[in-house]
Amino acid sequence: MDGARLRCRVSDSLTEYTLSEELNLIPRNICDCSASSSYRGHPSNCKVQVYCVTEGGIAYPRGIACASNQCRNSITGVCSDDCSATVCNETVPSDFCTTPAPPTTTPAPSPYVSCNNVNVLLNSGPVSLSCVFNDTDFTMINVTFTKLGESEGVTICNIYSNTTIVMLTMQAMVEITLSNNIINVTILHTICENEGTFGVVMDINGNSEMDQGKFTVFNTPGSPVLTLSEDQVVDLGFYRDTGAHSCTGIVGYPAMDLILEILYINTTVYHEIQDAKVKDFKRNTSIASCQSRQEITFGLLFTADMDEAKIRCRPLEVLDNKTFAEASLFLIPRDICACGSSGSYRGHPGRCDSKVLCLEDKGIMFPRGIACSNGECRDSITGECSSNCSAEVCQQEVPIDFCTTTTPPTTTPLPSKDIACTDTSSLIFAGPVKIFCSVNKTIFSSINITFQMSGSSEDIPIADIQENRQIMYLNDAQNNVNISFELKDLTITVQNASCSNDGTFNVVLNVEGEVTQSSSGRITILTKPNGTPILQLDPDQIEGLTTIRYDRLHSCNASVGKEAGELTVEILFKGADKFQTLIPEYMVTPKDTTTNCMITRTLHFWVNFTAAMNNASIRCSVINGQFPTDPAIHSIPEQLFLIPYDFCNINYNGTRNYKHPTDCNRFVNCNGNLVYGKKCNTEQECFNPQIEVCDNCGNVDSCP
Repeated sequence: MDGARLRCRVSDSLTEYTLSEELNLIPRNICDCSASSSYRGHPSNCKVQVYCVTEGGIAYPRGIACASNQCRNSITGVCSDDCSATVCNETVPSDFCTTPAPPTTTPAPSPYVSCNNVNVLLNSGPVSLSCVFNDTDFTMINVTFTKLGESEGVTICNIYSNTTIVMLTMQAMVEITLSNNIINVTILHTICENEGTFGVVMDINGNSEMDQGKFTVFNTPGSPVLTLSEDQVVDLGFYRDTGAHSCTGIVGYPAMDLILEILYINTTVYHEIQDAKVKDFKRNTSIASCQSRQEITFGLLFTADMDEAKIRCRPLEVLDNKTFAEASLFLIPRDICACGSSGSYRGHPGRCDSKVLCLEDKGIMFPRGIACSNGECRDSITGECSSNCSAEVCQQEVPIDFCTTTTPPTTTPLPSKDIACTDTSSLIFAGPVKIFCSVNKTIFSSINITFQMSGSSEDIPIADIQENRQIMYLNDAQNNVNISFELKDLTITVQNASCSNDGTFNVVLNVEGEVTQSSSGRITILTKPNGTPILQLDPDQIEGLTTIRYDRLHSCNASVGKEAGELTVEILFKGADKFQTLIPEYMVTPKDTTTNCMITRTLHFWVNFTAAMNNASIRCSVINGQFPTDPAIHSIPEQLFLIPYDFCNINYNGTRNYKHPTDCNRFVNCNGNLVYGKKCNTEQECFNPQIEVCDNCGNVDSCP
């Protein structure tokens, strides 16, 4: 199986499958001559190290991924920031019991000094990079800086054996302090121009010991602009390159790729668009001043299931309300031009601002969607664009039978002048709700009133009004509906509107010898958010971790009312007096469920925790714009207990679990140099460092 590829797919489908990944197998005997808890280089994947562990006198290997942007040493297996071709092309010895001296290209980490990397938001203020050393008997320490992209560095500081610090250059950029065997390099301005590598070189008894830490910045993406061509013909039979679509936007730094997703009608989850439906895809990325701009252009093959679907464009690793753009598809039927002549127009069936041009090719008629000029709208029959963009024009229906050529009206027909009904909304169980209809015909044969509940296609007969204006109730409707008809005013009153009354009343006016006319009035039942939102923060709260852990998301669940309100995340920084909105770096598309006109929303999200967030409080907040005077509803705040990103680099001693820096109910799990935050099963348990597991708090001396 070595070198084979794996993928998963939907059963009985040849198109619904994931990207494949290659298997890079580890030989069973790679640890035979290694000590327990030591490392080896992975033989074929420079992004993975091999951890050797002995159980029952037998050595077993375990593959562990290096941290993001790190690669393993081929001999020692230790991960570092050096991912050069030299490192990745190093060969792991086939005879694993031969231990040659490690090559000089990838030096093993110094046992005397260790530096961390820092990656911070652009222009976020001063930040410190730390180097810890464990030998105070040094002659000199030199601090160097190599600018990103350059090969030559400069010495910026000398630290003498009496701990005197002498700055040589870059005083306006950095401050350097020494305390408790820790050298802190404070970068005063977290700007693009200051990215680079800080090195610490110690002279100990004539020998040089060194390590280095990288300072990098990141920038957040902005909102892209999605532009879809109007030429959206369903099942055209071939790809036409005249209707290219595009998405352009700021994609952060380092640059993230824009991706395309689709939300099919009557579904709630976006999916990436299948490669088979995307044609002529091009991507162009430009970078300037630590910000990236990307443009993608693409074509689509439209199928019937895509009609009225939504296309979304967003950066791959981010989903929030500020970083995506979406647009709806309004597809043109393939046969709309079947009875047209080449060069003629049809009305676009789904868009008022577009028309359909009919063109002939080899005796076959093909439709093409074309936008009207700015500020113009199409006629539903002729397809001609004009400056008349009234509601009457845009509500005209394009004939379903495209081979029926209706004589174009000389003017745009207006809605019925003989009957018109209003819409209304009401808070659930708030008393009577009324729909008013104006009937301008004094002579009619009958008026039929039906009701269609939201989400249903069934028309329920409510009442018939005879020509003598006698009202005949149907299906026991009189128990909750009252109808009055005085002069021209027809009033439909729902006595105490409940969820079952959310829907549309249709009123049909029948006059002998004339075309039947109708109007409708909708009742929208509103509900207020209720109950306290429930916030669940995962204990994996790592300061400075920028790689999203999709299996360690936080969540908030709340009633948001109907129509749906907003569910947001808020943060109260330590020492602040007000919560402020927190935009998570990653959010799963919110999931809504509706029960008895109450919408419950579940939000899963991930946050890139920074040092400023330590001991801050997080809460979820619900507000519904239908009730602007009602206060927001908040979850019970939860305090953040952050774990330093370099915790395992500093504390790892071969065991897996360690005491949490600030919370007895939690502990830190080290998987090599990867740090994870975890929590005991109950509030009555505390982590016991003596036995390295959770225990009754009464048995743990180090916890109150």
